[in-house]
Amino acid sequence: MKFRSKLVDIGCIHQLTKVLVAVSKITKTSTLVLSEQQVVFTQNERATSGSGSAALWCELKQADYFEDFRIEGKDNSNMIYLEVINENLLRALKSGQSAQSIKIKLIKKTNSMFNV
Repeated sequence: MKFRSKLVDIGCIHQLTKVLVAVSKITKTSTLVLSEQQVVFTQNERATSGSGSAALWCELKQADYFEDFRIEGKDNSNMIYLEVINENLLRALKSGQSAQSIKIKLIKKTNSMFNV
């Protein structure tokens, strides 16, 4: 699996940060679904508690946020599914709030999945 993206518009950086703040308030962890066209944050109550339906579904068009977006999944669908702790992802994104651009890269490491 390979994933690399770049945020170059300061407005997009702030908007993505606001989205992550909202997602973090709803749920502690979520499933991040990366595809060629979109980035989706979802949390399925049925999977975790045995009842209910999706409590969270946040879909972002990757073309609206990212300048460079490259993804290679393990199969032909080119999708990557990650379970993320929303607060950790938000903290990493907030660390670059004053930057002119932010590069997000999926790396293979035991403690961290994203390198921002």
